Amino acid sequence: MPSNDAEQISEDLKQTKLLEGKMIYGMTTKEAAYFAGYAYDQAKRLLKTEPLVEQAKALQKQMQHKYGITRERVVEGMVDAMERAKVYGDVKTELNAWKELGKMHGHYAPSEHKIHISKDAARLERELQELPTSEVLKIASSSGNWQNEAIDAEFEEIKHD
Repeated sequence: MPSNDAEQISEDLKQTKLLEGKMIYGMTTKEAAYFAGYAYDQAKRLLKTEPLVEQAKALQKQMQHKYGITRERVVEGMVDAMERAKVYGDVKTELNAWKELGKMHGHYAPSEHKIHISKDAARLERELQELPTSEVLKIASSSGNWQNEAIDAEFEEIKHD
């Protein structure tokens, strides 16, 4: 928690930079965290806090106003591009436009994968989570087909009511 006005201003600037990285520059959360000077986990938590959620909504409205980009205009642009692609016989572009319109209107349900973890697997998972990263890497590199390549990924657990 910042102890004085200068530290609070610095923290506010970092948070603004985090949001700009995500919303203006199209960075992943990990990239935006680095860009703003945060650890990834800290940035992930911050982006879910009410002040940043509200700031993100305000920034989105500001960008919509500044650039005149609304959902309706995007749909109109996609339909226009589809029509031009159809005239020129550009099937790939036409299909891509259809795909994007389908996504925008929620016609593609996210795929749901159910994974059942036995009690032994759950215990093993807890034990692995408690290990330092260096130990997990040692275990992984000593097993079979490890390619010595790290994969960067983001995920979010979705809980169903």
